[in-house]
Amino acid sequence: MKIFNKMWVIALLLFVFMAGHGHAVNANGLLPDTATTGSSANESLANNLETSYGNSGITNREEVNGKEAPKIIKVKIAPNHRTMKVGAKKPFTANVIGKGKINRSVTWSVEGGDVNGIITPKNINKKAIYEAPACIQEGLENDIVTIIATSVADSTKSGEARVELKGVQCSTTSTTTTTSTTTTNASSTTTTSSTTTTTNASSTTTTTTTTTTTTTTVAAGPQPVDLGLAGTYAILAKSGISTTGTTLVTGDIGVSPIDSTAITGFGLIMDASNEFSTSSLVTGKIYAADYAPPTPANMTTAVSNMETAFTDAAGRTSPDFTELGAGDISGMTLVPGLYKWGTGVLITSGVTLSGGANDVWIFQIAQDLTVSNSAIVNLSGGAQAKNIFWQVSGQATLGTTADFKGIILSQTLISLNTGAVMNGRALAQTAVTLIANTIVTEPN
Repeated sequence: MKIFNKMWVIALLLFVFMAGHGHAVNANGLLPDTATTGSSANESLANNLETSYGNSGITNREEVNGKEAPKIIKVKIAPNHRTMKVGAKKPFTANVIGKGKINRSVTWSVEGGDVNGIITPKNINKKAIYEAPACIQEGLENDIVTIIATSVADSTKSGEARVELKGVQCSTTSTTTTTSTTTTNASSTTTTSSTTTTTNASSTTTTTTTTTTTTTTVAAGPQPVDLGLAGTYAILAKSGISTTGTTLVTGDIGVSPIDSTAITGFGLIMDASNEFSTSSLVTGKIYAADYAPPTPANMTTAVSNMETAFTDAAGRTSPDFTELGAGDISGMTLVPGLYKWGTGVLITSGVTLSGGANDVWIFQIAQDLTVSNSAIVNLSGGAQAKNIFWQVSGQATLGTTADFKGIILSQTLISLNTGAVMNGRALAQTAVTLIANTIVTEPN
């Protein structure tokens, strides 16, 4: 009886213990088949874990039914270093290491892109074939390429393998192009020289190609007047050049056959060579017929060329326009061409010469040219003062603060009044007079 009581107590205690730990007890107070029950419970827990985390990419340690979630720890590539010849193919394997049931897929890449080789995944991305480039790119540090395998489940985890390439360097090409353009009045010639240097591991090849292109553009208007040696002077006169007040001349000035005594107001300073003199008012040199050789002969030639240029301009035939505005061209816009007047020409407010850089204007004026105070000769479309010729049989007068462009070929006097500005040349067969603050600049 005592034995029976003890067994009953033990059974009761066992029943209470098992019930407290979640184990089932049958109607007879006995435990069911523990092997079967334990296996079923374990399978259920594993299935729940796999369903919840097997392919989710969860990397932090979360508790699921009291168990740790799957986690990616690191990615390793085998081999992690190898030497390859350019153009060769070699396999690599990625191993994703982690805890629990994890997704072991990876994505493959080559640092620097396809120029450093191509990686092709195999076997559900765990293996890949790396094909080295045909040549080694210039600037690739130590000729080493890095292959990368990144976990699909956790993109923060990746592994690397280093491939040291052996073979030829890729060709490097540098090209230097030089272009020069020479422009004349009617055409332009462009010469382009291109030098290409190609370098690889075994040789350097340099190729130079020169291309010359000549483009002919027919200038509008007549042929320009040839000034000869006279075209090297900003002011040239036969009987004298005088100034009062402050004048600024850019370019050379000269007189002949009169001597240097006819150049007044400039404060001449004789050069040690005695061939020319200078002045604080002139940016250039001053020449006269009485200076040391070769100046006298040069001055004779320059004056002769000036007279020939005047005759050339006056003798041009078949004018494009005659007696335009009855001599008053104020406010007009004039295209390139040959213009002729049997009278004088007056510009009271301004006139515009519109044309290209090589276009030419010749104005044949039988009497005086008068540019009123503050009147302006405007240039547009690229027109240049060096291509504008004012042939004046009488006197040319530029009023106070007038702004004038072009080359005056005058048979008599050229007079520039106070503050007048001239971009051109004053070539007179008698004298040129300048009054205070006059600026004369020879054209480019």
